Amino acid sequence: LSNEIRNICNESNVGAKIYKEKLPISKKTMKDCKKIKQNAYNNALYGGEEFELVFTAPKRVISKIKGVRFTIIGEITDKKKGVILLDNGERPLIKAGFDHFSQK
Repeated sequence: LSNEIRNICNESNVGAKIYKEKLPISKKTMKDCKKIKQNAYNNALYGGEEFELVFTAPKRVISKIKGVRFTIIGEITDKKKGVILLDNGERPLIKAGFDHFSQK
């Protein structure tokens, strides 16, 4: 998710504010991650496998979307503000995770 958000921002010449607590993580996933001593939020942000589409849209369009379930996890900001994660304060959202198109 982190890579995709950063790619969207870079291509659109904008910044973003992502709210950690709004990431759609199921209770079962939270429980399973706890069992194996992994952080569910880190897995969602940096794990490399998205199972939901990531997109942006103006507020006036969001209110018109019908018949599709989605979760708002953040907002687009001015590029000068960067791409940040709000989690008990602000910190940069790092670019990390698997890239299917990497040349490595």
